[in-house]
Amino acid sequence: MENPDEPPAIVRRSDGATLYLTRDLAQAAYWEKTWQPDLMIWVVDVAQSLHFRQRFYVTQKLGLTDAQMIHVDFGRMQFKDGSMSTRKGNMVKLETVMDEAEERSLKLIQEKAVEMNESEQKELARQMGIGSIRYNILQQNRISNIIFDWDKMLNFEGNSAPYLMYTIARAKSVLRKTERSADQIADCELLITDDHETGIILQALQYADVLHRAQVEFKPNHIANFLYDLAQKYNAFYNALPILKADENNKNSRLLITAAVIRLMEDGFSLLGLEVPEKM
Repeated sequence: MENPDEPPAIVRRSDGATLYLTRDLAQAAYWEKTWQPDLMIWVVDVAQSLHFRQRFYVTQKLGLTDAQMIHVDFGRMQFKDGSMSTRKGNMVKLETVMDEAEERSLKLIQEKAVEMNESEQKELARQMGIGSIRYNILQQNRISNIIFDWDKMLNFEGNSAPYLMYTIARAKSVLRKTERSADQIADCELLITDDHETGIILQALQYADVLHRAQVEFKPNHIANFLYDLAQKYNAFYNALPILKADENNKNSRLLITAAVIRLMEDGFSLLGLEVPEKM
């Protein structure tokens, strides 16, 4: 290693046994031989930063690949009241977390008296439960420690998957109540008469830049933040302005805005690996 304060990279033990680094070098060589990539990315938590610095240094010294190698690090996972640790015995299996997320989601759905049959409630609980876990991780800056907080994850009012899902379901409900087809709505003329409409349009225009920033920084939280801001603006628009009961020109324009919000949010959901519920 070039930094004298860091320990040397051990590729093979004195007895000839291989180490993690040995096998990682073989992986890089295999990737190069099989795919000849321009970029190699490893998404591993920040605790392995030294290992990856050593790995990249040795890989370059051995000439195993010309690809750019990037360690996309992220903070340690921790509970709201402290960090997870195998030594402390407070580790939780992903299967357990997912089951509890679905159970908590189903309870919330039943408490809100959602007009769904049992099968639909369970399906929505599955979407909400898994989506809440994924979104809770992805909406936080990966460089910071990632806090696991049930109350925040399943909050219908805050920056959470249920809040975003409810916004999409609300927007879809608006379109279902109109007799216009998707093509007819797409042909409507955009008419801006209110600051709430302007806010949504300005937010939508930022989407391409947000995607670019998320890509170059390897930070999906930029997409999550965009979706949350868009959802807030749409809900304010929905509460402040008539849509279906507006005059014909404003109605058409507001249906067009609603359809655009749905499309943006569905695209963002797809990128974050979230499912879109039809109703809530």
